[in-house]
Amino acid sequence: MCASTRLPDDGAVCATGQGAQRQAATRDGTGSLWRALAVARLVLLGYAAAVNVLQWQGYQRPGLAWVVFAGIAAWSLAAPWLYVAPRRRPWLLAVDLALGVGALLVTPYAVGAAMLARDASTIPSYWIAAPVIAWAIQWGWRGGLAAALIEGAVGLSVRVEPTSTTVGNIFLLVVTGLTVGYAASLVRISALERAEAAGIRNREIREGGAGRACPRRPCTCGARSAVPA
Repeated sequence: MCASTRLPDDGAVCATGQGAQRQAATRDGTGSLWRALAVARLVLLGYAAAVNVLQWQGYQRPGLAWVVFAGIAAWSLAAPWLYVAPRRRPWLLAVDLALGVGALLVTPYAVGAAMLARDASTIPSYWIAAPVIAWAIQWGWRGGLAAALIEGAVGLSVRVEPTSTTVGNIFLLVVTGLTVGYAASLVRISALERAEAAGIRNREIREGGAGRACPRRPCTCGARSAVPA
């Protein structure tokens, strides 16, 4: 009996390619930056902890200062998991910045004007760079610059008399926001280019397979000849 065979179907390849293209299109390529921010938060939190341990005995209200520090510590531990979902990031970024600004505003009441006059560090110290980095990753250099200027203005307002150290810290915040924001923009452009290249390749695969979609091989069996009994 003559049997016909069929060439392998390219449908599975195309489906896989389409799925990869959809995944590439929905990713902006900044996942590694968010993971790096999670590590940076812990490093900055550790520095802030060391600063507060060294100077807390001179605080006017040490209990309040430690409550504020506990708040930013809890946020630093929870934020990496919360930021995983892109749809939640806009309001998380608002909370992030509000925590940084709030910690700065509470500093005069917790630390005291006398210590601030001696150029003591604020309660969050360099941790306030974390919200700036988050805004820069999400909204590019404009977001980073905006967050840096907001925190910088608040940082100036809580000082009895701003010093060169205060101005230098604000400058570092601005540079951080601009640099990280620019890097995030480049990462997004690179991810978009890879997605477009993947889309072109998948279209070529589909178009190449369309002309030979499941062709059947002709029967190669010879006609049966009648054999005399």
